[in-house]
Amino acid sequence: DTSGRLFKSIHGNNASLHAFLLTVLGFEISRRTGRNVFMLGTAASIREGVEDARIVGNYVNMIPLVWKTETGEIFESALRRMQKVLAT
Repeated sequence: DTSGRLFKSIHGNNASLHAFLLTVLGFEISRRTGRNVFMLGTAASIREGVEDARIVGNYVNMIPLVWKTETGEIFESALRRMQKVLAT
């Protein structure tokens, strides 16, 4: 089934669903605009510990990500690179 193959691909590349969706978005933007280098934005939670759990408020920051791909780059290569960027 399609979802099974999708998650097998994600796990086979040691990536998260978040990295997968950003990679899909990057390829689609590149396809539609013809640009191989541009900025993407994603959200990241900044709650660092249990003591922050009781604080009310929005603890999300936007993080800019540079999308750069070579013509003909395969999806799995871009997915692994995106996962590395998100992990740092």
